[in-house]
Amino acid sequence: MALARRPNSQPKKQNKGVKEPDLFSGSSPNELQAFIFQCQIYFRACEGEFTEDTKKIFFAISYLRGIALDFFEPFINEADSYQNLDFLEEWLAFVQKLSVRGTLGEAPSHTAV
Repeated sequence: MALARRPNSQPKKQNKGVKEPDLFSGSSPNELQAFIFQCQIYFRACEGEFTEDTKKIFFAISYLRGIALDFFEPFINEADSYQNLDFLEEWLAFVQKLSVRGTLGEAPSHTAV
């Protein structure tokens, strides 16, 4: 008598073999570009899951660590504080804010010595 297999109780993510983005700490501007690119590839591979910018943003925030996460954390922890903030509602605004605030805490300075 053959044993019946139990179906997997959890739905499998349909990421089509694309790995999730690496964690991003904000310690290197070079890592930021790679992180954003990895997120965009993941979103493309899982289009059905990321139909809204807010889903993309909160997914990306879940991969932030260090100073990058420290910047966004107060906006998320306070009830209703993230409503009407474009960088938590629009992907491009989030990327721009992360570019300025998420890498080394501020925009890079290009001053001559």
